[in-house]
Parts: sequence; structure tokens; C-alpha cells
Amino acid sequence: MKVVCPHCSATYGVDDRRIPAGGLNVRCPSCRKTFPVRPGAAPDAAAVAAPVPLPAPAAGPVPA
Repeated sequence: MKVVCPHCSATYGVDDRRIPAGGLNVRCPSCRKTFPVRPGAAPDAAAVAAPVPLPAPAAGPVPA
């Protein structure tokens, strides 16, 4: 899992098996501040939500 410190933006690789189901707080080796890490919460492209499509227009008469 890729972990990015929200305080200094340092990036680290962490083995997924080391993160318990409830997550844990870690200390950044670079800036020494702590932050939570949750399983499956990797900040990569796969974790970013896809845009929600707009709903289809309702069927009916077309305004003039």
C-alpha cells in the first residue's frame, strides 16, 4: 500500500498485511507527526472516486 503523510507529503510503501482491519496511527519518519492509516485507503488513482454521471433528462414534451 502507498501511504502519503498528510503533513509533509512524504510517500512510503507499507505492506498491507501490517495494517490491522481497524487501521492504526503511524508516525511519519520524515516530519515525526502522526496520522491514521486504514486498510484499503491507499491514495492512488484506484482509490479516487469516479465522477458520477448526470441523470438522464426526463422524457416529456420539449419546451419551445
